[in-house]
Amino acid sequence: MRLIDADALISDIEHYNLSDGKFQHWVEIQPTIEPFPQWIPCSERLPDKTGRYICTCSDGTPYQKVTVIKFHPRTKAWELAGTRAYWKVRAWMPLPEPWEGDKE
Repeated sequence: MRLIDADALISDIEHYNLSDGKFQHWVEIQPTIEPFPQWIPCSERLPDKTGRYICTCSDGTPYQKVTVIKFHPRTKAWELAGTRAYWKVRAWMPLPEPWEGDKE
């Protein structure tokens, strides 16, 4: 299956004067999918709810770490302990839904 950018296609239809309604109808009835989650920089915003999130962190080396960390919105704090206590969370994204496996 190929995914299309419906907005770009509608723009092309209008640009080439093909908007007699027929093409527009077929574009509009195409299914919509959710976009892949994107990294949200902590400088832009933090999570609204308590929970675990996928985070990318720096630890003072040139390498980025990716891990799952719990966030507490009331204190605006990431739960980092032990060797991770000095990591700086740079960006985060929600965890995906758990895999449900084969329903047998």
